[in-house]
Amino acid sequence: MDNRDRTVTLTFPRAPYLVRRGYDEQLEVTLVATNQTDKLLEAVLTISPSPGLGLHTHQMPIRFDEVRQSQTLPIAIDIHPRVYDRDYILTVQVDGTPEIQHARIHVADIHSPDGIVVAVAPGEQDFMAQTLDRLGVDPFALTDEAIAEEGLNAFDVVVVGPRAYSTWPELADHTDALLAYIEQGGTLFVMPQDASVWRAELAPYPITLSADPAPRQHSLAPMDPDHHVFTNPNPVDGDDLSGLDLDEGTALPTDWDAAYTPLLGLDSAPSGALLVKPHGAGHYVYAALDWTNPFERLHPGALRLFVNILALGQDA
Repeated sequence: MDNRDRTVTLTFPRAPYLVRRGYDEQLEVTLVATNQTDKLLEAVLTISPSPGLGLHTHQMPIRFDEVRQSQTLPIAIDIHPRVYDRDYILTVQVDGTPEIQHARIHVADIHSPDGIVVAVAPGEQDFMAQTLDRLGVDPFALTDEAIAEEGLNAFDVVVVGPRAYSTWPELADHTDALLAYIEQGGTLFVMPQDASVWRAELAPYPITLSADPAPRQHSLAPMDPDHHVFTNPNPVDGDDLSGLDLDEGTALPTDWDAAYTPLLGLDSAPSGALLVKPHGAGHYVYAALDWTNPFERLHPGALRLFVNILALGQDA
């Protein structure tokens, strides 16, 4: 249906939503309602949740005092303590019209470390802030000025986003500060990077990236199931890794210093898909996985693995 044939349109700009079972007792869903006409309007929205989701009101009157006006409407949802790990649906309809929208709310058993402070060096995809927010973590966006003036010691984890060394070339100028941060107890979590800009000295011990893009459609499996990456605070097994793959278009580590532990097997063989190295009092992680698509789909295994990497410094 063309917008010109609709009086009011509805969107959920932040959907899908994540609920951490046992943690999140309430969820605020953001609905945007837009007057598509050249006149003032009043309307009533009927809100219908899946069983397991509670509402304070099932009808919401709205009034548009301007033509073509958009309104942002918060909807508070109570989460039943006995919800299951699956998708739930919130449906909103404009009464008397065919306009209807659905928001997917995914419930998953994901434990996030309390009080963890995460800084992000932005990469090519702008998904990190929303993902961390869904996990109950308030991220800090790194800049050249912030690193130079405030340093990194206030953060438990620094995440270097996909292709960040390409989109933010000056990040390499902060290598000494990043490596010193690891030695002092921080976790540096590096997502897939381009081989064309990668240099061995960007890591505490050499990692060589292939000149060819990473292959796809491989089976990933834990090489050391008892490692903290697969146990703390969330159990992660082969089933959790189903549907995950390497990052397409970036390079897979093909050679790495013996100091690193390769934690993910690729078609049952050790690989550079996930390399971890304690360094000083902290940890260095290089993870050549495709994080973008699983995060957009709220893949529970990817989210559990991501949280476990964030929590490496809290193992003791």
